[in-house]
Amino acid sequence: MNKPVAVLVCFAQVAAAGNLSFHDYIQKRFHPETVQERDVEGLDQRIQDGKLVLDLRSFLALVLKKAPEDLIAVLGRVSSWPEIVADLDSLTETEVEQDGKRFIIRSAPRAAASLAVRATGVALPPTIRQAD
Repeated sequence: MNKPVAVLVCFAQVAAAGNLSFHDYIQKRFHPETVQERDVEGLDQRIQDGKLVLDLRSFLALVLKKAPEDLIAVLGRVSSWPEIVADLDSLTETEVEQDGKRFIIRSAPRAAASLAVRATGVALPPTIRQAD
């Protein structure tokens, strides 16, 4: 199914479940009654005289750490950075040989890693693939 059709199907299911018109759905989705606000870890240490002071490396680290969390929040889920890193660290690949052919088998991602991968649009390699 192509992406525009999938979006329309998802919208139809959400709207039907909540008895919302398209206009009401858009209003509720992009102008919510409640907004969750979260602190950015490590930000307080970088404020000097009321100004945010970052060198390029710190800025990039902050952006790279915050971006997946924001994308996950857009999906309506919550996951912490340490949880994402731990789940990504748990991914493994094992090389197996059978009948003279070599295969690489990847472990399934745990919940936080799966959510981060889906939110960022990154594709994991296939679970089983033939080695070169």
